Amino acid sequence: ERIKEEQANIRNMESKLLQAQINPHFLYNTLDTIVWLAESGRDEEVVKMTSYLSEFFRTTLSKGKDYITLEEEKRHYCIYAVIGDLTYLEKGGRLPKAGAVAGSILNLRPLITIANTGVVKLAGMARGQSGAYGKLLKMLEADGGQDMSREFCLGYTGGIDVLQPFQEYISQRMNMDKCLVSRVGTVIGTHGGPGCAVFGAYVAD
Repeated sequence: ERIKEEQANIRNMESKLLQAQINPHFLYNTLDTIVWLAESGRDEEVVKMTSYLSEFFRTTLSKGKDYITLEEEKRHYCIYAVIGDLTYLEKGGRLPKAGAVAGSILNLRPLITIANTGVVKLAGMARGQSGAYGKLLKMLEADGGQDMSREFCLGYTGGIDVLQPFQEYISQRMNMDKCLVSRVGTVIGTHGGPGCAVFGAYVAD
């Protein structure tokens, strides 16, 4: 048992020594590339590469930790969704039938959040599409605000065309270079049905 432990310690030390040898070369090469891009007047690529380097060190250093666990990452990630149709919330028992009828007449859009435990919660209502998008961003700010060094995700249920007005709204307020687009699965789809616009982001510490 002791021999196995010593061997594991040796492998761990070898790994750290290898990192210590590689990282300076990686840094020199990356900085050289950034300088070359800057001298060539390729400003947008300079910004992108510098952002990626910053993200690399943020993740690698991780406040002195050797690893970031999935649980730690999940604690900093928030998911919000704007529901386009009240029907599925009513069918799922999250909204009474009378509320669904009244909400449809008043053009109310429900917002749901998904906790890192996977629990779906009805977070509120807003009138109209742009009102719902605005409330979503206010919820994000209340949770700590977006970590601007990290990517964020826009998602959709049903057809991707539902995402276009949401993308246009977000693009006026955020750097879309860090935006990922994905179709979302059944956790949101089952509760919201087709026509949901989803926003996922890491919140600032």
